Amino acid sequence: MADPLAHLLDAYYLGDDPETATLLLADQYEESGEWAYARFLRDRTALAQLESQSATAIQLTDATEGAMLAHRRDWALADLVEQNWHHSVFDLLRWRVGRTGIIEWQEIADLPDQWNGESAWKSDPSRKFRFALPISVAELISWLKSPIADRLRGLSCSFGNSLSRSPESVDWLRESGRIEQFTELVLSHQAILGDVADCPRLQRLRAIWVEQLTPWLDACANRAASQSLREIVLQLAESPRADQLLLPPHWWQFLSPDRFPKLQRLSVHGGASQLPSSWGPMGSRSSAIRELLIDGFRLESGRAEQAMTAWAEMLSGLPLRSLGLGFSPEWNRESELRFLAAYRPGSMLRTLSWEAALGPDSLDALAQWPGLESLSELSLTLQGISQDAGPLQRLLASPRLRNCRSLNLTVPWSLMVNHTWLRSAFPAGNLQTLRLICRPRGTRGMEPGFWTELGRSTLAQSLWRLELTSIRMTAEDIRRFLAAGDFPQLRQLQLFQTGRNTRDIMAILSSPAFPRLWLMEYSAAELPGSYPRLARGWDRVRAGVWIHSERME
Repeated sequence: MADPLAHLLDAYYLGDDPETATLLLADQYEESGEWAYARFLRDRTALAQLESQSATAIQLTDATEGAMLAHRRDWALADLVEQNWHHSVFDLLRWRVGRTGIIEWQEIADLPDQWNGESAWKSDPSRKFRFALPISVAELISWLKSPIADRLRGLSCSFGNSLSRSPESVDWLRESGRIEQFTELVLSHQAILGDVADCPRLQRLRAIWVEQLTPWLDACANRAASQSLREIVLQLAESPRADQLLLPPHWWQFLSPDRFPKLQRLSVHGGASQLPSSWGPMGSRSSAIRELLIDGFRLESGRAEQAMTAWAEMLSGLPLRSLGLGFSPEWNRESELRFLAAYRPGSMLRTLSWEAALGPDSLDALAQWPGLESLSELSLTLQGISQDAGPLQRLLASPRLRNCRSLNLTVPWSLMVNHTWLRSAFPAGNLQTLRLICRPRGTRGMEPGFWTELGRSTLAQSLWRLELTSIRMTAEDIRRFLAAGDFPQLRQLQLFQTGRNTRDIMAILSSPAFPRLWLMEYSAAELPGSYPRLARGWDRVRAGVWIHSERME
């Protein structure tokens, strides 16, 4: 009898009705005892059908995150304590996370013998594989022809330089006989896309360090992949010249429903090359695009303002739910103001990410921008702000942000010292997630007044998740923060590049606030001595704790 889970996974990756397959998968996981992951799958499927700012959607979002955290909690620490961290990552990805996760291995030569089509591989229903180190084309083709690759639907690999020097190797996917098999490909390091355009089931493509995009875009005109792709993420190679166009002039065809009828997400990172500022007709049908991220490009010198006005008018015609923009260095105050004056998104826009050094005038204009009213998530880079926190304070107090649930801020250290902008932020008490990144990285301990101001603010009463990155915190800072009792709803605390030794993590584990956290994610130095204490904390409070080992300076 065929493995029912394997059959459902094929339906999930290859079928025309992934929503139904997801619900059937949830039933299967529940029967096998993985109730948390089953609930996560059901909630995520239901959430996709709702408007993101509705009360039901907000409740489902909380439930979905809670279910996923509960599932991670059930598996994470046992692996973490029993083995060293890096091995536990591989085991977690291989066997856990609903067993649909990525199997990761460093090199083909390291694969255990029993994985060559024998029992261990057959018992694992995973459908994705990732090579962490570059491999040769010959190795990859040979491996793809073996029985081990029969059930794969996703592949992530980094090619060596040999691919770009060997024209005969471009059609590696066709030569392997797997061209109809994959729905997801992640290709990196001089990746030549080759016959990827012919993959009839390809839904998600990520290509990193792309040097020649034009041939593939042209090849997609009447090829299979253009009809099935739902997500494209492109990282273009670093441009040696500021005026070089690595993105072809007809790049806008990615947005054309006549060319890519199912494409919902497009993300292009420009490698500091110049962005084409013109486009042709979008097509006769309504665009399917819902998420668009364009960053890392330069605008044509001397025409930045005109280009942004034209961009705003073009984007106003797209039914976007998520928009991310970032241009430099010509993206200036006048460009920002021109864009905000001309861009009129529909009521569907939920996420805005502005990856540019916003200045005071632009923040004031953004506070009056009608598009804020529909946003549930806002991301801003505020490197253009120095000591004057007034514009940021006015923006965060704007009633237009009443539906915003998540705020991501990249701020200079001066705004950690001048923290008056926290006083009136989100007076409606609607913010649930705050992600704060300090650039350049703070070298001192946390400014004491910052915690006092944050704890007194209205948003402290509603925060469900708090993430801090590159904000140096001492053990005393952490202990004071967790003991303050100012964050009654806080369930997720994530600290990255904030501490440097075992004493810091011990300050967290000994805090009275620790038991109420669902997730504690901590990026710190090697802390082998804290693992036993962490295990005891796990047994005591059942909180999901993740420690990322890294070398701190």
